This record gives sequence, structure tokens and C-alpha cells, in this order.
Amino acid sequence: MPRSGSKPHLLRITIVVAVFAAVIAGAAWNLFRSDGAEDVSPTGAVARTAPEDSKERRANGDAAPPAAKATKKLQSADINTALPPPGTPLVQIYRDLKARADAGDVAAAARLFQEAQHCFRAHTTMLLMPRSAAAMLRQDSSKLDAEQLKEREENLARIEQQIEDARAESAGCAGLTDAQLQLAPLALQAAKLGDADASRCYVSGIFLYTGGLLDHPEWLAQYRSSALPLAQAAIERGDWAMVAQLSNGYSGEMFFAPLGQLLGNDPAQAYHYLKLQRLGAREASVPRLDEELAAATRELSVEQIAEGDAWAQDVFLRYFGGQPTSSDRAGNNFCPN
Repeated sequence: MPRSGSKPHLLRITIVVAVFAAVIAGAAWNLFRSDGAEDVSPTGAVARTAPEDSKERRANGDAAPPAAKATKKLQSADINTALPPPGTPLVQIYRDLKARADAGDVAAAARLFQEAQHCFRAHTTMLLMPRSAAAMLRQDSSKLDAEQLKEREENLARIEQQIEDARAESAGCAGLTDAQLQLAPLALQAAKLGDADASRCYVSGIFLYTGGLLDHPEWLAQYRSSALPLAQAAIERGDWAMVAQLSNGYSGEMFFAPLGQLLGNDPAQAYHYLKLQRLGAREASVPRLDEELAAATRELSVEQIAEGDAWAQDVFLRYFGGQPTSSDRAGNNFCPN
């Protein structure tokens, strides 16, 4: 168990959000698995990144995957107008960025998503950290030894600094409404236009729990129909972080999260992506991935292993150019700050 105060404040916030996510995950399950479930089965869009998928497209006269063609078309929109200068209060540029995003401007959509995410996190920090400090101050410290007292003081100082940092960071966030800081629709829009960070965040499903879900149950249906196509498009862009995310999602380790509920526990599909990770791994990650692969194969038949190996090799060469990931930590942070 990590020692108190040893994790960054954003991780603390993520844990709080995850706990809330777990409370309503049961309700989300039925919606994810309701009408049209065949479209999101483990053999659906993401899992079909196989040779026969590309053959079907060529046979139909398509030179590129539909997701890639759509992204290219959207990126051809008029985006010559410069974005507002950095540091401009978001409330002053929100409407302009949103209008440009609605017109297909990927840069504007990405900027709007990133700044709204920044403001949401600053707001959440200022809401939660004072409560954490108050709770720590209420604890009986009379029985703590010198080392524990020192650690307690360091934790309090760290929380105080986090609050000050959040206060400074939120200076450009004043005047925004709760609706403007609902991240799920902003992430979806930027992801559909091809922004990599937004795609990873949206596919994780975490933003379904950042406000507005009870008033917008349609977000669940949107997530259910959009997450896997967006994941597929990310794989076709050579996104190693998405590979790791899908590997975890199919493994059952994220059963409480939207992605885990959407994918279900599927050892065979988890092996596909774990094997792909291993093909692209840098030296530092090889021992861990080899150990995980050895454990994964114990649940699979010889045929399933052979199929997974062939799939991973094909995808590695086709979409990743047979080149390893540029970082040993690729995929560890599904939703960058």
C-alpha cells in the first residue's frame, strides 16, 4: 500500500472519480450491453484489424479505412485561422473554439478539450484538496513518532502547495458554466476529428463521470457506439497507448470502468493486444510482458495463441511499421494531463 502523500494530486482525484464510477457502473452495464450488442462484441471493429478486413475494403474499392478517410476529410476543413494566444481566459474564446470545432477544425477542438480538461481538474483540486487537509488535521497526531509527524507535515505542505497551484491555474477558468466543463462531449468531438489525446481519454470512459451524465443518458449510447471505432482509428494511426488500453480492457482488470464493461473479459482478445505490446516493447518492458504472456497463454488453446500471434504480427507491420514504441512507459497514462 503506498504511503500517504506519495502520489501526485491528480492521481488522488482520479481515484475519487473512479470510486464514483464504480457506484454507477452497474447501471451503465445494461445500457452498454443492450440493443445492438453484436456491434461491440470482442470480434467487432477493434478486433477485426486483421488481413481479411483490409482485403474486404480493397474488394469494395476503398483504399483506406473508413475512419482514416473520415479523419482526412475533416482535417481538410478551413483551419488556417490562428488559434487564440495561449493564456487567453477560456470563457473569452469558448464559443469561438466550439464553433470552429463544430465546423471540423481539429486544432480548435483539441484546444477546447484540453483547456476545459485543465479547468475541470483545477476546479476539482480546489474542491477536494482542502477537504483532504481538513481530514488530516482532524486526525489524532499525539501517538505519531518523529518520522510520522514529519511525513504528516510534508503531506500537509504538499496539499497546501497543490491548492495554491490550482488557484493559480484556475485564474483563466473563471466564468465558465458547469455545462461548459462537461468533458465527455468535448472529448468525443475532438476524438472524432482525430486528436490522439482526446481519443485515449474518451475510450477510457472516465469522462462519463465528470458531470452531466444523469441529464444526458444519451452519452452512454454515444460511448457504446463510438469508443471501439475511435480505438480502431487510433490503432491504425500507430497509437501504442491505445494498444495498452485495449489490452487492459479485454483482460478484465478494468471491469468497473466503461471500457472494461464494453469489452468484457476476453482472454483471447487480451492476448492479441498483449502480444502486440510485446512486439513493440523496448528492452525495459520485455521481462514484464514476457511474464504476462506466459500467464495469458495458460488460459488459451494452441489455435487461439497462433491466431493472436498472427494478428499481432500483421498489425505490428501494417500500422506500426515494425518499429517499437518510443517510450518504455507508453500506454501507462491513458488520459494525459
